[in-house]
Amino acid sequence: RLLEFGPVWKRLLSSQAPRVSVFMAVPTIYAKLIEYYDEHFSQPQVQDFVRAFCQENIRLMVSGSAALPVPVLKKWKAITGHTLLERYGMTEIGMALSNPLHGARVPGAVGTPLPGVEVRIATETVRGGGRSYTIHAQGDEHGTQVTPGLEGQEGELLVRGSSVFREYWNRPKETREAFTPDGWFRTGDTAAYHDGVYWIKGRTSVDIIKNGGFKISALEVERQLLAHPHIADVAVIGPPDMVWGQRVSAVVQLRRGEMLSVKELKEWGMAVGTAPPRPVSPHYFSRHFHPLSPSLAPWQETHVPLQRDSFCGSHNTYGSGATPTGTLGTSCHHQCQHGAEGPGTAPAQ
Repeated sequence: RLLEFGPVWKRLLSSQAPRVSVFMAVPTIYAKLIEYYDEHFSQPQVQDFVRAFCQENIRLMVSGSAALPVPVLKKWKAITGHTLLERYGMTEIGMALSNPLHGARVPGAVGTPLPGVEVRIATETVRGGGRSYTIHAQGDEHGTQVTPGLEGQEGELLVRGSSVFREYWNRPKETREAFTPDGWFRTGDTAAYHDGVYWIKGRTSVDIIKNGGFKISALEVERQLLAHPHIADVAVIGPPDMVWGQRVSAVVQLRRGEMLSVKELKEWGMAVGTAPPRPVSPHYFSRHFHPLSPSLAPWQETHVPLQRDSFCGSHNTYGSGATPTGTLGTSCHHQCQHGAEGPGTAPAQ
């Protein structure tokens, strides 16, 4: 509930010892703190105090465990003056990639390899029972070498170094499958290297949507949609499609009291140049989110597709009375029906 984030703000802004000097949270926490801020800290003098206090007393703020939407990063910087530090790691490898502690941080990217860590982006090919790898990029703390013509090409992120675990306890088969023949750990994440930094596109198994021969990052589509001022939260999934293989479908939660049609959303995307590589399906799934996870594979079978149905932004529910334009946010006349709840899991990142 939103009210639960009041005590978090109170603790962050407390001058009593011990004071918070480093704050780490997942993107959903930052999104909810921003939502609370917008609702309760509307006075200019209060906003000035929050920004000044955070800049003076908090040394570092970090986001991890899931992809950080760029709009959340920008809004948090406007509120606190802090550019959230994004980095990449998982239980098996510790921290592997990070934006710099001091220096420019690239929004949406996870930086470069930390000391003692080697990373590789590669594509696996299986032929005649054997495996071979095409290396797109490989680097360490001193720099990254890119195979000519392959900069920006997506592949699986592989990691090697002293921080990588040795084995899964008493699970030799799983351990063998987790490493390449030459000793690189297979993270299961799709990544790319361009503009001097590494970018995580998502879990290869759930966040990469295969649509008509294209591989589309659900996380990138989510980041684009979150830039819309009327959208509070979103998740993109790829339900099966007879023609395209998978359909790019968006789960959208509007800000309270706002309205948005599919047509308006598409026009906005084209106008600001953030339209996804392929059109987002008009099959919207309207339901409660608390909280909304970046990865919704476990929910796919519980959702009910509501093509051109109405969505009430005030009650975060959906109901009947659809319009020809498929308006999201039309009045529900207090006769809403709530979607089914279900658990979500976040990628290890």
